[in-house]
Amino acid sequence: MPVGTKYLTSPLKRALDLLGGMLCLIILMPVIVICFILLAIIDGFPVIYRRTVLSQCHPYRDASILPTFKAYKLRTMKLSAPDASHTEDEYSARLRENGKVDQDPRITPLGRILRRWSIDELPQLFNVVTGQMSLIGPRMMTADESGVYGDDLPAVLMARPGLTGWWQVNARGDGNPGNRRVYDTEYIQQASFGFDLRILMMTVGAVIGGRGAK
Repeated sequence: MPVGTKYLTSPLKRALDLLGGMLCLIILMPVIVICFILLAIIDGFPVIYRRTVLSQCHPYRDASILPTFKAYKLRTMKLSAPDASHTEDEYSARLRENGKVDQDPRITPLGRILRRWSIDELPQLFNVVTGQMSLIGPRMMTADESGVYGDDLPAVLMARPGLTGWWQVNARGDGNPGNRRVYDTEYIQQASFGFDLRILMMTVGAVIGGRGAK
């Protein structure tokens, strides 16, 4: 069992998420509301994008019955944007393989600004407060993306997916599946209160510097 597992399921970890998530919501709620209004005016409703991702699961069971939840984001893509998961062309193939591509034409001008400062992810604070996510943890994943982790998947699913994490501060915007597996498993191995604080401080620098934003 990974060294950090005890901390990942501890009351201390949950207290950090609950108190930190509520404080961030109180401070950042005006920003969320303003962006909500601007998105509605510029490109209409819905404004919130709900992505179905895998939730914390222990003990690990068959992937076909893993629990899921809806992760919230401010919508950054055009309402008319095609679903790349069902589109057969070179662009969509690269998007499915890497998760992200440079200069995605589906993203609105406002959406690029929201992504540049990671504002589009602020609604996930509600997921954190309700216990579906953590402030710091592995990158959220869909069932289709879970194969990236191979034999490490059971360990990664011991943690709630993070609003930020070791992968985000080291390889933000990098869709390389191998790097994603390396950083997320490293986090599971090293997870501790001190490591979480370190990642939080690094996150501020990554967001301000715009490193890896797409």
